[in-house]
Amino acid sequence: MRIGSKLQFEVPDSCPKQCVYHGDMVRYFQGSICHRCPVFNCTGEDPLLSRSDFRDDWAEEWQKFFKGEEARPELRLT
Repeated sequence: MRIGSKLQFEVPDSCPKQCVYHGDMVRYFQGSICHRCPVFNCTGEDPLLSRSDFRDDWAEEWQKFFKGEEARPELRLT
């Protein structure tokens, strides 16, 4: 799926089985990295966030993470 202000970043449409965070949602706590993931926030019938509203800096980090360019996304608060 494409995310970001101009839908310029590519991430998977669903949670990849090989994701190092796969299963983190089972613990389902607010600090879970999955709660910041575009797969969690931008998919489904009633997404929490529209794909074009996903922060560009975070979208870029997630794209790098899913491509295997980074071990973990660096999600800055500001």
